[in-house]
Amino acid sequence: MDQDEINKTLEAFSYDAKTLPEGSATYVAAAFDPKLKNHNGAYLADSKVRELKGDGWAAGKDNEDKLWALSEKLVEEKFNY
Repeated sequence: MDQDEINKTLEAFSYDAKTLPEGSATYVAAAFDPKLKNHNGAYLADSKVRELKGDGWAAGKDNEDKLWALSEKLVEEKFNY
């Protein structure tokens, strides 16, 4: 993976950071919201139960390999699996 590919991938991950209260709100909801009792193990985002979609940008062996290579590059360490 060359530097241009790495930069494009990092741009895809760009986002506006949440404040500390915004970032922790979902964890607090997951721990204490009684409405979530019937949703044990659910994926939450912004304090709401969300569907996980397996057909997104991270699906498929090619994308798994690219993500692994990018992770190794970013941490400057090679991992054998």
